[in-house]
Amino acid sequence: MVSPTMRKTLGSFIISAALLHATVASTAQWELRTTGNDSNGAFFVAGLGGTDFSQQNAAQYTFADLASANATTTCVVTSASHNFVAADVGNGLHISAGTNWTTGWYEIISAAANAATLDRACGSAASVSSGTYFVGGGVLTPGGMTTALGTGCGSGNASTLCGTVNVQSGTYTVTATIVISASSMWQGYNTTHADNGTAPLITTATNSTDLIHTNAVGAAATVIFDNMSFSNTAGTSARGLAPANANAQYLGIRNCTFSGFSNVIDSSNGAFDIYNWIDLIGVEMKNSTSHAIFSGSNVVNCVACYIHNNTGDGVNTVNLNAKIQLINSIISNNNHGVGGQGSITCENSDIANNTSDGIVQTGSGGLAPIATYNCIYYGNGGWGINQVTGFPLNTSLNNAYGSNTSGARNNYNAGLNDVTLTANPFTSATNFALNATVGGGAALKAVGFPGTFPGGTTVSTTNIGATQNSSASSGACTAFCRIR
Repeated sequence: MVSPTMRKTLGSFIISAALLHATVASTAQWELRTTGNDSNGAFFVAGLGGTDFSQQNAAQYTFADLASANATTTCVVTSASHNFVAADVGNGLHISAGTNWTTGWYEIISAAANAATLDRACGSAASVSSGTYFVGGGVLTPGGMTTALGTGCGSGNASTLCGTVNVQSGTYTVTATIVISASSMWQGYNTTHADNGTAPLITTATNSTDLIHTNAVGAAATVIFDNMSFSNTAGTSARGLAPANANAQYLGIRNCTFSGFSNVIDSSNGAFDIYNWIDLIGVEMKNSTSHAIFSGSNVVNCVACYIHNNTGDGVNTVNLNAKIQLINSIISNNNHGVGGQGSITCENSDIANNTSDGIVQTGSGGLAPIATYNCIYYGNGGWGINQVTGFPLNTSLNNAYGSNTSGARNNYNAGLNDVTLTANPFTSATNFALNATVGGGAALKAVGFPGTFPGGTTVSTTNIGATQNSSASSGACTAFCRIR
């Protein structure tokens, strides 16, 4: 298992490796915009003294007369049509055509005497000329961006961190699967980078077409999505996100929405080992035709997630080694809320109104436990918790159960300080804030674990369930407010 501390260490290694190997810098800010061009320069690296030409629709300049006398080594380039100057430094330079040129995206790392030095060799012959090149401007399509990342940073190389892909708000419609083969973060913005504004939408209407495959290789391989929306509107839907190989990867998703896929995330192939780690923070997954999360032997952490209205389970695991952790999350109106073989931890979450069991754990021999505290199991069409094989030493305390058709628990012991609900605790079917109803929401306020911390001097007033009260006069943040 790759711990957060180890991931931080691995991240430092990636950055160091990126600086030691001749590729685009790991701090590059790549630009994807609905009015860009896939031939543009695509990125900018700040801190080198240059001017950012990437955040515009068209290239700052483009010519077909690039030349170099040392293309196989340091690659110093000149152009009869443009004198390279300090303002160009840090910008991406795309070589798109030319005899003996190695096409791809390069970083201008310095400029002197009207010439630019690129980050690595750029040709198969020392002396090259008549190269077509572009500097500045954002990329138009997600597929064009993955091509740029692959040539600029090394396709499938986990030792290369490609930096951040800034995705401008708008709609990007694709007809083929996007394959991300380099470690990178994709971050949506509205007006300025990282403004957490209106999220861009990446969507497909093409039948049986997965939206995104992550193909970076190795335990340090990392792909992160932030402030993005994804959808599938095809008659025959397919997966949203899936690893494209059996190597360990880290997938991070925060402040994102997914709708209309077969599975939002599918890592169910048994070849994917336990080092695959998925963190979901503030993520909504809805309207899947199968399970929202279909997990193999992954570690999946869901924090402040809303997983609802999926035909299959909210989360389903097919391997005893899978580990699912739900924190301040709402799992509602699915088949099972959580089902399968892996171990499950539920903390301050609502498992409610699912067609079948709230949680059903089918792992053989009782090898995968369920630990739950401060969680609400209400209105499910089966059991609140159904542990098919039984695991008598489960950890359970301060949970609430009510209106589960088959009963509160099966093969699962009652916990300390459990609450039996006699009324619906929620404000409405879609608003899971606690109401003030006696025997409902009122019974769950300020009675959660821990109450008083060990030592007896620190007192908490935690609610049971996903939502917490706030006395702040400025207004309470909902469970799904933007996390920053």
